Amino acid sequence: MGMFDTILLEKVTHCTACGALIESLQTKQFGQNLEEYRIGDIVEPSPVITGIITEQIFCPKCRSSEQTVYLTIWQSLLTGIYENVESAEKDLLGIDRSDLLSHLLRHQRSERMWSRRFEKLYNELTQYHEYEQDTVEGRAADHASLRYLHITEHLKQPDPLASILENHNADTEEFFEPQD
Repeated sequence: MGMFDTILLEKVTHCTACGALIESLQTKQFGQNLEEYRIGDIVEPSPVITGIITEQIFCPKCRSSEQTVYLTIWQSLLTGIYENVESAEKDLLGIDRSDLLSHLLRHQRSERMWSRRFEKLYNELTQYHEYEQDTVEGRAADHASLRYLHITEHLKQPDPLASILENHNADTEEFFEPQD
């Protein structure tokens, strides 16, 4: 059977057989590494460097796989998903620098957001760990106001660790992925 990679669709599509919403498609055309791809992602394991790949969308509701889509790949970059080959060919021939810069900008924003998010979580967990160590050694009360400034609100909660983790939940509005 093998493993599938998932392509997240920018525009939700409907199954032509039953009308169910389809938000992603699965493919074995890339590396079969259980990876997730979006338009604008590099798909290095793709057998096609530049071209069009035909793929079937599977509907989990009615189990139909009769809907065909066309993936456009340009220099290993997934540039689009189309319902007809003519649109795919037009996209492939019309790739320009502004399209590439748009994809690069989206990835750079996403990378920066995740980097900031990880750094903030790491710093707060480090501060909490130091607080716990100081509490065990009897020093936390002496300098809690300044040393633990970034986690003061969490320390007031019944479970500070849970509060820190909840604050960094992926569903927290502050951390939504930037949109173009």
